[in-house]
Amino acid sequence: MNFFERKSTARIFLIICVFLSLLLGCGASFSRMAGKVEKAYAKGEDGSGYCIASDIDSLYEISGNINKIAKKYFDVSDSYVSALQLARGQLKDASSIAEKKQAKLIVDSAVEAFYPVLQVTAMSETDAKYVTRLYYDYREANDKISHDSYNSLAAAYNAKLNVFPANILHKLVFASPFVTFDK
Repeated sequence: MNFFERKSTARIFLIICVFLSLLLGCGASFSRMAGKVEKAYAKGEDGSGYCIASDIDSLYEISGNINKIAKKYFDVSDSYVSALQLARGQLKDASSIAEKKQAKLIVDSAVEAFYPVLQVTAMSETDAKYVTRLYYDYREANDKISHDSYNSLAAAYNAKLNVFPANILHKLVFASPFVTFDK
């Protein structure tokens, strides 16, 4: 007797085929949506380069300049200097979007803790103005990050993952939600 001549075997085979095609279709759909979100993070929604990845690079550079000025007036082993240096290292080493967000928050905390100390530190007028300008540039870059279109794309993607049947299927195809950088 042939394997597919039995009705029950044919039904089971059909159910397995439908389930596999559903998974493959969902996986491809989630992958396309995730690609758009990742592109918005790395290159901007329109591919212009105005993106969170670029703004995080700016935060890294600005915090480095703050630390460079601070090293003129503080010992390298000072807790504020070393905390900012360590946080910058974590940001540089972070590879995934979620790791970048976590490392960015650590750098943010280090900059926010160090800036009031720098404000009351006796330094040249030029350095004091430069540190203030750097701090406001840092805050501006953070503001741009919080308003980037990536955040709305990631939130829309995450919302789609939370609706039935996607809330079940995304786990089966290993589609993960994205972090957002909004305030």
